[in-house]
Amino acid sequence: MFYMALGGMILFLAVSACLLVRLCLLKNALGRTADELREIRNEIEENRILKMDTSDRELERLLKEMNDTLYEIRREKTDFDRREKEFQRQIEDISHDLRTPLTSILGYLKLMNQSDMTREERDDFQIIQRKAEVLQRLIGQFYDFSRAVSSDYTPQMETIDVARILREAVLDSYGELERRHIACTIEIPDSPMEVRGNSEAVERVISNLLQNVKRYGKEYLHIRAAREGDKTVLFFENDRGDLSEEEFTHLFDRFYVKDKARGSQGTGLGLTIAKSLMEKMEGSLEGKLTDPAGIVFQAVFRNA
Repeated sequence: MFYMALGGMILFLAVSACLLVRLCLLKNALGRTADELREIRNEIEENRILKMDTSDRELERLLKEMNDTLYEIRREKTDFDRREKEFQRQIEDISHDLRTPLTSILGYLKLMNQSDMTREERDDFQIIQRKAEVLQRLIGQFYDFSRAVSSDYTPQMETIDVARILREAVLDSYGELERRHIACTIEIPDSPMEVRGNSEAVERVISNLLQNVKRYGKEYLHIRAAREGDKTVLFFENDRGDLSEEEFTHLFDRFYVKDKARGSQGTGLGLTIAKSLMEKMEGSLEGKLTDPAGIVFQAVFRNA
């Protein structure tokens, strides 16, 4: 009886040991599969599949479903990328097709402005000229958008003084900020702040951020430039006027314009372009709400 009990105990321990070994092997296999899935997710474009050494039919079925899901994700991403590139190309083509005749129209308007007109005719003429100039700016924004988000566009990187560019941009906008009764305070060092970037792209980023202030701000604007470790950060802080928290979450969405029914003259692409350009320059652009009822945008550059 004793030997039978001992034999049963030995058998139980042997089976338990086998199950434990199998469980450890399965756990290690699942861990390797999880690591492999993370690598595939980070490089989703590569045509890789998940593999696991197992004879378990249920695990094999799970692996097949996961690989089928990966295939669908890749297919949808490929379709999305293709549609996105086609959309960007269409915007660029349309912008180019519109810019040529509009340039001619503006040229003719400039010639007409030199002719004799009655007061009433000149008032009507100035309305036409302003509308044409607005249209020119809108078309320019569409062209800038198609260029900024294109995978083929890479800005020429160089060492630039971002403090100088910021001072000049603020000076150009100071008169309009005053007319809008927006109190502007500035903290920009007199010494150069050299970063890696592209002068034209940085000018566009700053211009679009200032344009955003003119669109939503009503009381104040505080601009600050500071070194933070190996980064240089430009801060644009202003009141958000009647911009709600829900509306703020959409500011970086392309074509988002608050109060579309009011006939805004914007395209909703300014911040989208600015963010894309910052990422092209290996930087970043983020925005967040501040208390009370404020908003701050941070443009982060790599130091030269």
